[in-house]
Amino acid sequence: MSHARYTRRPMPLRWLNASRPLLNAVGALPRFDADELMAAARKKTHLDDFGEDCFHEPLRVLADSLEREARLTAL
Repeated sequence: MSHARYTRRPMPLRWLNASRPLLNAVGALPRFDADELMAAARKKTHLDDFGEDCFHEPLRVLADSLEREARLTAL
């Protein structure tokens, strides 16, 4: 059985990751919010008809999962 080896991250990266809550609080990091993603898509494409609405709930689930469960780093 193989085990992944833990490698220690460089200090600047650890500082950046530790500052993620602060960066989130001041809006310095992008958020995964379905409504914000849709608004950005509308603004960028100048379109507002994305076809049927069947993707809205899966998009919300994905965005919520990325925000709460993915354990993303600031980088």
